[in-house]
Amino acid sequence: MEHRQKILAIFYDLTNAFGTVCVPILLRKFELNGVRGVALDWLRSSLTRRTQVVKMTQRVGKWERTVYSSEVSVVRGTPQGGVLSPSLFVGGVCDMLLYVLIGFTVNYADDTFSLISAAYNEQLYQNARLSADMLQHFCEAYNDMW
Repeated sequence: MEHRQKILAIFYDLTNAFGTVCVPILLRKFELNGVRGVALDWLRSSLTRRTQVVKMTQRVGKWERTVYSSEVSVVRGTPQGGVLSPSLFVGGVCDMLLYVLIGFTVNYADDTFSLISAAYNEQLYQNARLSADMLQHFCEAYNDMW
């Protein structure tokens, strides 16, 4: 940031971020970045062919009734609560910084922030709007990839 510049920080929280990861794109990005062999096979096996079931339990007095939904395939997202999920998400959106060309943008898991600087308020707000538009464009393009 230049001396005597005004600085504006924009903080983003990407909603349901881990659930939006496109597994085929994520695996391809890891492969393009040199992850191969056993490591890629391990990632593939832990991210594909996953299913989920919803369990509902109703208690009335001493009686209990449990109902299960039918099994559904999970085709996107990282495992809920997985220790690697934040890192996998970052691997999926690592090229986000190529889209946001104004300011200084950092992302950690699903939290992203941009620092924008300019000499004058009008320029600062214009740069902030452009930066936000670029991030929105990335998110829309990422969702449209599959």
